[in-house]
Amino acid sequence: MSAVTSDPDLIQLEAEHLRDPLVHSQREVTSLKRLNEKLTHEIAELKRPIFAAKSESYSRERRSLLEETIDADIAEIAGIDGELDKFRGKPADDDERQA
Repeated sequence: MSAVTSDPDLIQLEAEHLRDPLVHSQREVTSLKRLNEKLTHEIAELKRPIFAAKSESYSRERRSLLEETIDADIAEIAGIDGELDKFRGKPADDDERQA
């Protein structure tokens, strides 16, 4: 604190003149604290998928069931796509003839 009191410019300033820089500094500190909290939260959000993948990994059986479900969904989508082609008047044989 001796550095503050030994500065000749600060000693000569009135209390009124010191308030403005002090208020400005306090607002800047508050702003930086909010930014720090925001960035800390964002880092935590970005780390979550990385560490969650390790701690919440699927067992072989569960992974197999998931893959079967995905395969069934893909097959269903392919069937729906075929139905849409028929509805649009595009038989699957026309695509092969044009190629």
